Amino acid sequence: MKYLLCLLLLITNKCISQNGDIDKWLKDLNRDDNQQVFAAAETADSIGRFDTVQIKKIVQQLEQATAKSGLRLQARVQGLKARLLFYKLDASDSLYATVMRDALEKAYRLNDIYMVAEFSRWYGEMLNTIDDPAGAALYCMNSVKLQEEAGLQYFPSVKTFYLTTAEML
Repeated sequence: MKYLLCLLLLITNKCISQNGDIDKWLKDLNRDDNQQVFAAAETADSIGRFDTVQIKKIVQQLEQATAKSGLRLQARVQGLKARLLFYKLDASDSLYATVMRDALEKAYRLNDIYMVAEFSRWYGEMLNTIDDPAGAALYCMNSVKLQEEAGLQYFPSVKTFYLTTAEML
């Protein structure tokens, strides 16, 4: 009986803490300042530690929570979904690259240089993975240009991205 109670408390605590995480992740994804790319990367890293089944559940919860929210949060969650699931599932499948392209289009509508630069990067890297080197180079070079314009200090792993882009060219 004591073990059953401990198990129940553990499960309940996990559910409560995950809901708290969802709220924190949504708050971080909704940032619109020059630190938004770092906040989004932190969120992706936190969620990416889970197994694929759990990631899908978390993404679904985030999508449900943002269904009636503004374009910014919808674009962020869509970009996060694409980034997390593209490499966790079959990276040769263009489904999540298409999801990223849709998120990128939303970022353009928002006229958010940080989000456009970030999503251009991820979309370009996805295109490279699915063997579209011309498209990959185009989007990655666009991202490089925008990152330089906005300030390289506001983007994580710039050096690695520059090396990846150089290899594409």
